[in-house]
Amino acid sequence: MEIDFAFFAQRVALLSMASGFLGAALFFVTLNAISLIGSGFTGYLAKRSRMKQARERASAFAVVTHRG
Repeated sequence: MEIDFAFFAQRVALLSMASGFLGAALFFVTLNAISLIGSGFTGYLAKRSRMKQARERASAFAVVTHRG
């Protein structure tokens, strides 16, 4: 049986291109997922900071008006 090196090289090149494309696609999906998670966490921290400031303002207002 004779081995067709041109056909073999073509298949190897096709496989390497497909794996490169899939690797790049997975890289971009992972990068975007990490970015979304990070922005969500940043928003969560900002919300907690705003809530803390609101509590402090309410507490200061209660002290000034002698309530609570």
